[in-house]
Amino acid sequence: MISINQEVLDLIALATIKNVGEMKVYFPKKGTKEMTEIVLNVGPNAHVQRTNDSITQVVGTKAVSLAKEAYQRFQIFASNIYKNKQLNDVVSRPFLEGLALRWIADIKIAGKTQGWFTAHLESEVGKAIKSYIVHFPILYLHIEKPFKIAGIELGRFTEEYFDAFIEACKRNNTNYDTYEGVKEEYEGKAYVRCLVKAEKEKAQALAFIKCAAALDVLKICSRTLDQPDFPLSFDIDKRIKHADANRIIFEVVGTGEKDNWLEGSFNSAGVIPQEIHQLNSFAKNGLEVFDQFLSSLPENQTELQKIILRGVQQLGSAFSNKHYAQRIAELFTILESLLLRGIALN
Repeated sequence: MISINQEVLDLIALATIKNVGEMKVYFPKKGTKEMTEIVLNVGPNAHVQRTNDSITQVVGTKAVSLAKEAYQRFQIFASNIYKNKQLNDVVSRPFLEGLALRWIADIKIAGKTQGWFTAHLESEVGKAIKSYIVHFPILYLHIEKPFKIAGIELGRFTEEYFDAFIEACKRNNTNYDTYEGVKEEYEGKAYVRCLVKAEKEKAQALAFIKCAAALDVLKICSRTLDQPDFPLSFDIDKRIKHADANRIIFEVVGTGEKDNWLEGSFNSAGVIPQEIHQLNSFAKNGLEVFDQFLSSLPENQTELQKIILRGVQQLGSAFSNKHYAQRIAELFTILESLLLRGIALN
């Protein structure tokens, strides 16, 4: 820990500082045509500017930069910290870099230290870690009743789900237009969700791995297994092959808060949704076996377990290939790959 603190002090000494114009944004005042002037400054990653050989943190009218050798040293510093399993299990690399850069900038601007970086790191990581229920909307799938695969829930967004957040906004006198827009877009549509405790960006990454595995299992056990020519289009919108956008919905456990990210817009022309009225057909194709396998996976997986997981992912992707001949070719390639890996392990 002492070496980490010393490295931060060395980086502060290498950093350069200069004055810049205030970075301002303007928002209309509610109910009027007047504009409110605000100096934008939100969190450790605010106003970070990157080039190929430098990184700059802007705070108010000051810009603190690490360039060339100093920037390379900063990247090595961040990598060394991120090797700590206790950290990389719960926070993302961008969060860690942003936290370190903001600390360096604040100390450089103040001209004096404010305690040790390691204490600050521990404190900020603790604040960032929350329990999230991360929802990934699923396109082209209709689910009548919620069900679980290895503890991962698949269901559909209800009117009541969104109304609870809208009512909370009304009570707190905060804007609820975003929630109403999301409700209009997603009410009645399917989701896959799971509970993750981590920093927000890391929570998204961890939840996606778990939820994607559950969707891959559902694909493998679907009607397409028995009827290879039956098109399979459903998937998490984040990775679907028929869409050019995705949304991720975060619910902070125990707080009544919800947040969401949206990128782009959807295009679902020519895709037939698949309906799930009962799980009997999926159970017949081995859903329970996969459920038990995913549920029993330890945190530190064996090489064989990792190979099986990769196989599940590759099979799920192959099942989603809309070109029948390519799908068959992919399946043969995957099976051959699994056999060769099995021989190597033996």
